[in-house]
Amino acid sequence: MRAAVSRLRKRGWWPARFRRSVSSSGMGRYRLAMVQTVATAMRVSMAVTVIHRICLMSPPPVVAGAGTPARTGSGAAGRNRGAGAPRRARPREGAGVPGRSGADRIFGFHVWPDLPAGTLASCPGPLLARSSETHVHIHGTSIHIAKTYGVPVEESHDAALAAAKFLVAERELMDELGTDEPCIGKFGLLQAGTVCNAVAGEAHVAGSLRVFTDDMFDRAREGVRRVLDEACAATGCTYDLDFAEGYPPVDNDPELFANVAPAFSELQLVDEPLLIAEDFAFYQRYLPGVFFLLGTGVPEGQENPIDADGCSAYATSALHTDTMLFDEEILLKGLDVYKRLLNLE
Repeated sequence: MRAAVSRLRKRGWWPARFRRSVSSSGMGRYRLAMVQTVATAMRVSMAVTVIHRICLMSPPPVVAGAGTPARTGSGAAGRNRGAGAPRRARPREGAGVPGRSGADRIFGFHVWPDLPAGTLASCPGPLLARSSETHVHIHGTSIHIAKTYGVPVEESHDAALAAAKFLVAERELMDELGTDEPCIGKFGLLQAGTVCNAVAGEAHVAGSLRVFTDDMFDRAREGVRRVLDEACAATGCTYDLDFAEGYPPVDNDPELFANVAPAFSELQLVDEPLLIAEDFAFYQRYLPGVFFLLGTGVPEGQENPIDADGCSAYATSALHTDTMLFDEEILLKGLDVYKRLLNLE
């Protein structure tokens, strides 16, 4: 980590406020700050290149670059019961959208530890999934377990039992839908009850739904509602179901991809769309765009050198963990791709 910061300082990419914070508060908690600083430096370098290019050309190319390694998740647009992601829309005149600047295409990157360092990968059409954070609140009646002896299941009002039935049925539903096209719905949070000797009066189940098409999203959403309704009816419970608006799928424009791909002989095609989500998708609702993956992992057949501070040259940890470290020189590959995109007509 200290070695990475040292490299940033030499280039003048490490702001003074971060230097003071690190020296006074330790290194670990500022790893995210470092990553954001590196990403900012990459964008600033790109901006300088664009300005230089505009000075040399008339008329200038209208290419917008979006290089922020953004959050992956279900979106911060708020929850909307049963609402789907917005369809592609024409930007309003004067609105704060890419179309306002006159840009007619957009490109972006996300670092990817599952690919060898410096690898450039993408594909036409769907690349990353549509996501929807899903919250289930089940309402039952909390009573002492001694009073439930002989009570039929359908009259138990047991929120924990309803949640368990729902999770089993939902997994079977996703297995069935997945035979048609990639689709996943997993629930990583389950909370129920307050004490060990009373029936759970409330249960909260939260997870994420990932699909690639609007049709499958509608089918999955209807299926989740159906199996939840059945699980609650079987236990005498009621429920509230919330689907977040989430992120649309990252869907690379096939025509734009076909135009730029020949310029990158090293470009690898992603065989199957990935079930992660990325907010770059919102740009693609307004402009044709292509999103790339930039490898940061260990190259095949090579070792992963560790410096004196314990920092590895290549990423070995998953995305969005505080242990995902790599030599930021890898980001220069992405900058080179942006430069070559600027030279395309």
